Amino acid sequence: MDGVLPTPEEICKKQLFKTMDDIMKTDVDEDQIEPYMAEINRQFEYIDKEDIIKKMVTITFGKFLDYYKNAPEIIKPETGKGSRGGEGRGSRGEGRGKVSNGRRKHETEAGFKRLFINLGKADGFYP
Repeated sequence: MDGVLPTPEEICKKQLFKTMDDIMKTDVDEDQIEPYMAEINRQFEYIDKEDIIKKMVTITFGKFLDYYKNAPEIIKPETGKGSRGGEGRGSRGEGRGKVSNGRRKHETEAGFKRLFINLGKADGFYP
């Protein structure tokens, strides 16, 4: 698939509009917030709608905007796995129980199943 990777600005813009869309779709529980509305209205009495929107975007989205402000362009990898080796690496390991991708063949004996267990630091196992 040969798609075009988005720029950091495009990613940021998409996230911003997703956040704003989520805000617009939020159901308001009038009964739950009613006891606080008088004080909230007093607090916002002298601020206009545009300033409230700017402040809301800054609070909900400020860290994301800062992160992408100086983010470098996303670079698409040349090709898939194994592209570093150049010519001749594909034959490496042939005849020694390896498949074309350089990994070993793991064949299961008849009547047996293979079981993979992944353990690491989080499991208390250290190298």
